[in-house]
Amino acid sequence: MWVFGYGSLVWKVDFPYEKRFPGFVRGYVRRFWQGSVDHRGTPGEPGRVVTLIPLSEWQSDHCAHDPHDGGEECWGVAYKIAEDKEEEVKAHLDHREKNGYEVVEADVFHPSVKDEDGKLRPVVRAMVYCATSQNESFLGPAAGIEAIGKQIAITKGPSGWNADYLLSLCHSMRMLAPHVPDGHLLALESAVLQHLDVINNSADGTSSSKESAERVLRKIPDFTSGDAELASVLKVDVAAIVLAEQQRLVRREIN
Repeated sequence: MWVFGYGSLVWKVDFPYEKRFPGFVRGYVRRFWQGSVDHRGTPGEPGRVVTLIPLSEWQSDHCAHDPHDGGEECWGVAYKIAEDKEEEVKAHLDHREKNGYEVVEADVFHPSVKDEDGKLRPVVRAMVYCATSQNESFLGPAAGIEAIGKQIAITKGPSGWNADYLLSLCHSMRMLAPHVPDGHLLALESAVLQHLDVINNSADGTSSSKESAERVLRKIPDFTSGDAELASVLKVDVAAIVLAEQQRLVRREIN
C-alpha cells in the first residue's frame, strides 16, 4: 500500500513506513479551502488546511476567481506501507483525516521515471486523502487570499497554531520542489506573515492573537531544523523503487 501526502503528511509523519520518495500527482490543484475543526482550529473558530481540488472542477467553478494558476503538478511525498502494517496505518490515517476527507487513488510521478518514448510514467498508484467540496467543513475560496491569511494567522486547534501548518508546508515545498513554485502557498505565506507582524506590533491585539504571532514569528528560524530529514527524501533511489514495484507485480501475477 502506498499513501501520497501533500499537506501535513509531508512534514508530520506519525506512522511507520518502509520507504518514501518525493513526487507529484496530476489533475489536481492544492488549495487551503478545507476547514479544520479538529486539528488547526475549533468548531467555533475553524482553521484552514489543504485539500486537492480536481482540475476539471477548478477550471469550471473557480478558475475565473482564483488569481493563481491551476498548475500541472502537485508535489508531495509518497510512502510505502509494509503489508503487516497496512490495516494499522489505514485506521490511523482515517482517524487523522476524519474531518471531511475521503480516499481516492492517483498515480504518483517522478521526473526521472519515463517510458521508452521519454514520456513520464507513474512510479506507483497511491491512496490520497481529499476533502471534496461537498463535505460540511469545506470553506472554499470565497473569502479571498487576504481574509484566508488572516484566518490562518489567528486560529489554533488541538494540533497547534494554523500558521505553523502553513509555514511548515511552504518550507517543505521549497525543499522538495523549488523548481515548481506554488503561487497559492506563496501568496498565503506572505499574507499570513503580514498579519502576524501587524498583530505582534499592535497595541489592540488580544492576548491570544499576540501569543500566536509571537510564537510563530519566533519559531520561523526553527523550520530549518527539519532540513536534514527532508533532504534525505531527495536522495532516495527512485529507480530502485520502480524496480521493486515491477518485481512485486510479477510475483503477484505468479501467485
